[in-house]
Amino acid sequence: TAIRERLLLMGRRLYKFGHIMFAFMVLFGLTLWMHFKIAGPWLHAKLVLVAILFAFYIHSGRYLKKAAAGATLPSSVFFRWYNEIALVLAIPIIYLAVAKSF
Repeated sequence: TAIRERLLLMGRRLYKFGHIMFAFMVLFGLTLWMHFKIAGPWLHAKLVLVAILFAFYIHSGRYLKKAAAGATLPSSVFFRWYNEIALVLAIPIIYLAVAKSF
């Protein structure tokens, strides 16, 4: 239907935007590390969380591909909770980047 196709288009665009954002963040992080020698244990913890967030992003893309193929997906309640995983990961990532607590 038209609504389903519109939602798939929006999902693909958002996923593509995520590719751009991750590439930008990797380049920004490498620039900070290489040129300014910013490092510490907090950076390792942050990078682990970013790697988990990246795995979450890839997993989300698989759901998008399943939806495009017409496969059965989990309920909307599942996706409401699933969406919060990114926030739960982003908050400590931002905290570690700003506070550099250890």
